[in-house]
Amino acid sequence: MKCPLLASGAPPTRDVTWELAHQEVAYGSRVPRDFTSCAARIRLLCVRTVNCGRTPGRAATVCDMDSGASRMVPAIPVPPREYKLVMLGAGGVGKSAMTMQFISHRFPEDHDPTIEDAYKIRIRIDDEPANLDILDTAGQAEFTAMRDQYMRAGEGFIICYSITDRRSFHEAREFKQLIYRVRRTDDTPVVLVGNKSDLSYLRQVSKEDGGSLAREFNCPFFETSAAFRFYIDDVFHALVREIRRKERDIALANERKSKPRSSIWKRLKSPFRKKKESIT
Repeated sequence: MKCPLLASGAPPTRDVTWELAHQEVAYGSRVPRDFTSCAARIRLLCVRTVNCGRTPGRAATVCDMDSGASRMVPAIPVPPREYKLVMLGAGGVGKSAMTMQFISHRFPEDHDPTIEDAYKIRIRIDDEPANLDILDTAGQAEFTAMRDQYMRAGEGFIICYSITDRRSFHEAREFKQLIYRVRRTDDTPVVLVGNKSDLSYLRQVSKEDGGSLAREFNCPFFETSAAFRFYIDDVFHALVREIRRKERDIALANERKSKPRSSIWKRLKSPFRKKKESIT
């Protein structure tokens, strides 16, 4: 059998090895010997498998082009789940400082008002890998036109206020209401954060007030210090856990919906059956 990729005799314009490596091979089968003429005895590194009714989870074996011996091909790793997180809060409460401390363990000494910055980091949370895509947003009113877009795209939100600024605390409630108006659901994963806990001598918002607002939001609550990196990691980890919890709840609800309801009909019919038997 002549390789269709080389039938013309001209040098291939595509990566032949890559194309051959991704030919579909059934579980437990070997790569046909005809592949050797196409790959010029190059070792095939990657094979995509197709379930043909054999034992699930069984790896495909391919032929070693150098020695003729068969070997097992390891499964291609699945990339970690990506989580889209959004930082919300009034200007100057420390959203950027918190994000930078989490990403690079660095505290910015100079305050530069943010328009919109994005950060990415790969970490492990509860022994499960996760790619975090963090959007640091502006707190100024003149940038409100951007909000609808990232509030629809975000999967979880960190609502920040400063314990030294009572006004920013009131704005935290407004941000929660804005999330509801855009997404039309009250179960969006949220974490409430009172930042600048190192400036307790300037405190205008008590910890009890923050906890009360968190109970109103039905979400986790932390008081943090971006300057000293207090509880910064806990905030982001808690939000990812909230997203995972919501996904588990949705999966469980869908599973319950998909179950047959014959047992319900049996319970409904049984009283009628008993009544009929008593009449006869």
